[in-house]
Amino acid sequence: MYRQTVLTAFQEVEDNLVVLQSLDDELVIQRESMAVSQKNLEITLAQYKAGTVSYLNVTTAQITLLTTENTLLSLQNRQLAAANQLLKNVGRRWDEGPQ
Repeated sequence: MYRQTVLTAFQEVEDNLVVLQSLDDELVIQRESMAVSQKNLEITLAQYKAGTVSYLNVTTAQITLLTTENTLLSLQNRQLAAANQLLKNVGRRWDEGPQ
């Protein structure tokens, strides 16, 4: 029984580490996407001020940036939840001790 508990604990920890790494990778991509969205908004605002595009283009760029930011925040929230679960798994398993 103790052996199975230890194996299960290691598997849960490994699973959470994989999730955290995957989310880290996604966050890098999402941060890059947000930087591109921000730059696009700046360019679109400059074009609007120059009179070459309508304000609809600015609004569209703002929506894109806000959507990207929302996705980034969602990923960060998932990462925090996964880290929390990892800490719970590690702490709980050691408290249980041998059976």
